[in-house]
Amino acid sequence: MSAATMIACAANEIAMGPYSFLGPTDPQLLLTTHLGQRLVPAQAILDQFDRAQRESADPVKLAAWLPMLGQYGPDLLEQCEAMLSLSKELVRAWLSHGLFAGQVEKAEAASAWLSNHKNFKSHNRHIPRDEIRRYLPVLPLEDDKQLSWNRLACSTARKRSLKNPVLNGTNGPFIHIIGLGKGIPPDCVAFIIGHPMNE
Repeated sequence: MSAATMIACAANEIAMGPYSFLGPTDPQLLLTTHLGQRLVPAQAILDQFDRAQRESADPVKLAAWLPMLGQYGPDLLEQCEAMLSLSKELVRAWLSHGLFAGQVEKAEAASAWLSNHKNFKSHNRHIPRDEIRRYLPVLPLEDDKQLSWNRLACSTARKRSLKNPVLNGTNGPFIHIIGLGKGIPPDCVAFIIGHPMNE
């Protein structure tokens, strides 16, 4: 969801239906620990290190923190800070050239809100249209019948591609819709077509 939200922030308009959603843009790191691989929010790692610093003043608590902190590499904090900064910068730049052209403060506020893990508590959280509207201008999809019809056609084409062996690779579907904008005729839909390497 986060990549799709970032792409949406690069658009000149965002249209959402009543059941549409975007997701947080907080970066995630794939970490290998003794428990296996896990996707962990960069902000959660930074927050955990801050907490560890505070609690490690107590020798009893330090003993509990050492095994946990010992599993992270030496550059992890720098990576987390760089990823958070990059996520915010990209979204802010895209918003300030599109949706918020010339309104840097609004672009900054929306970017900071979307990338703040504390706002959403989970990277997989769906942010509904009404909540998105607090920070981003959103066109109601149902107000534009042609655009609504085009979106339905794209969704149907994608669903059919998942069931059709000719359109579906053995490693998963390889037809993905990348966009549909105003002014595109209903029979012209933009797709990314990717072929699995073993086909």
